[in-house]
Amino acid sequence: MAYAPAELTGTLSGADPGFADAAANDFRPAAGSALVDAGTGAPASYAGHEVPNALTLPAYEPPQHTQQAAGNGTARSANGAAIDIGAFER
Repeated sequence: MAYAPAELTGTLSGADPGFADAAANDFRPAAGSALVDAGTGAPASYAGHEVPNALTLPAYEPPQHTQQAAGNGTARSANGAAIDIGAFER
């Protein structure tokens, strides 16, 4: 198991992230995954490791198993209480 400093509260750990179908390269969070609604738009820092310019929330999801022309991305929005952790929103 990966080490996470005690100052990082709310850190998720475990052996199974709960992807829809990792064997088929489907890395969207599955129903009931700990990744669903577990993200934050304002990541916290801890002393000595400040995040000076935290990134904004992602505006688009990456395409799955295909190429897309520029400007044809799928918009990403939080579908629940918060954004999901990872590249895809459930």
